[in-house]
Amino acid sequence: MPMSEVPTSPSRELRTASRRSLSFRYVALIVGLVVTVGMLLGLAGTVASVRIAADERSKSLRYGASVVAASLIPVVADQDSGRIEAQLVEILGASSDHAIECIAIKDASGATIAEIEGGDGWRHRGQGGALLDVFTEPQVIVAPIVVDGLPVAETWVQYKPVGLTAALERPVRVTGIIVLAAMVASGLWGGFMVLRTVVEPIEELRDAAAEIANGRRDVVLSSTRSDEIGQLAAALDDMTRQLRRQEQDLVESYESLHRAFEEKTELAKGLERTMNAKSNFVAAVSHELRSPMAVLSLYGEMLQSEEFGRLDPQLGQAVGSMVAAVSRLSSIVQGLIDVAMLERGVITLEFADVPLHDLAAQAVADALVFAREREVRVELLHPVPERVVRVDGVRLRQALDNLLSNAVKFSPPDSVVSVHLLDDEKDLVIEVADEGPGVPEDFAGSLFDLFSRADNEDNATASGLGLGLAIADRIMRAHGGSVSFRPNPHGRGTVFSLRLPSSGVPARQKHASVKVVS
Repeated sequence: MPMSEVPTSPSRELRTASRRSLSFRYVALIVGLVVTVGMLLGLAGTVASVRIAADERSKSLRYGASVVAASLIPVVADQDSGRIEAQLVEILGASSDHAIECIAIKDASGATIAEIEGGDGWRHRGQGGALLDVFTEPQVIVAPIVVDGLPVAETWVQYKPVGLTAALERPVRVTGIIVLAAMVASGLWGGFMVLRTVVEPIEELRDAAAEIANGRRDVVLSSTRSDEIGQLAAALDDMTRQLRRQEQDLVESYESLHRAFEEKTELAKGLERTMNAKSNFVAAVSHELRSPMAVLSLYGEMLQSEEFGRLDPQLGQAVGSMVAAVSRLSSIVQGLIDVAMLERGVITLEFADVPLHDLAAQAVADALVFAREREVRVELLHPVPERVVRVDGVRLRQALDNLLSNAVKFSPPDSVVSVHLLDDEKDLVIEVADEGPGVPEDFAGSLFDLFSRADNEDNATASGLGLGLAIADRIMRAHGGSVSFRPNPHGRGTVFSLRLPSSGVPARQKHASVKVVS
């Protein structure tokens, strides 16, 4: 199986050991099979050799008996018993190589004409019996003596046994040599063919799979085989191509994501520059507006107090509207300044121990001033827990004022805005409940965003830029707390809650900056 060149991997020694182990197992298997088959073949060959040797010995014995009978024809024909016995003695003496023990001649009636015995005498085992009897037992062969075509007598020749060792030594040796040669040849050829056609291709596939697992994708496998090994090579080759395509797709996707990330980073930087420019612009414009607003407010108050002369009722009403508008515009400018400073993260908080009940009482008293104009009552529910907490009193008061301002603005006449202080041992909570229209469900998720308003109508009932709740949320986060809201459980309206850690800001912390939350 051809395969592209594969470089040496770090696990080369391990793979070499595995290859040797695999080769050894296959060679051992082949040798075991060859030995087993060889033993069976040797056993079969031995049995066949024994049978052939037995047949050859039987033929040899019969041939020897027939030769003895032929040599006795002249003397038997003369009916000379003396010469017959002399002939038998001579045959017995000359047949040491043929191992003849006894010879007897019997006439047609079965009477013994002449007989000579040697060795242990007649044992008359006869012919037939087991296969090995021809080697281990005396064999008596009867050969007829024929004169002028007529059988006149029989020659009985008894051969002594030759033993298994002497009889089977040569055929067994020949059979063993043949079987051993066949085993060696077939073992070598079988092992070579197994290594060449099975072990080596599998090892090449294993090495290629290891290289693929190590990250190489240029390994090419090709095979003309149609068996399982060829199918495995084709599957590995197909898998390598798929992996190569998938990795290329991943690289392209990564590059696309990288480009998108760079573009997003550039957009984020541009947005940040734009936001900074906007914050700087808002801060600069708001700062520039404060001076003319202060001048307008000052002269408006002087006109309202009639320092420049007495005003008729119509002019006094106009001056009062102007002063109110300037005050509202000043509040908007201050909110814009706070937002700009919040987004730039430059508002510094100064922490100190503040009596929370006094802060709430002062906020409620100040809220009563503009609440009366709208015919709304503001109440501080009793009893108020007297707690001293470490906070920035100015910023916490700002957050509470924003909640009170919204509650008064959105409450109808003759309604009540209530302030309640709670201490649940874990948090300190300031609740501001109103009887207004409530927060629309589709607006709840963006209530604390900058410039977010539930009522977008441009009227005096709900004036403002939607900054109060956003500023309150950022101030509370800087204190480690939060702002939340829920429907008023006692009827129409909403309950907003300022939640502070019960212990306040840690004593070791003296300053902090409000972080941007956008």
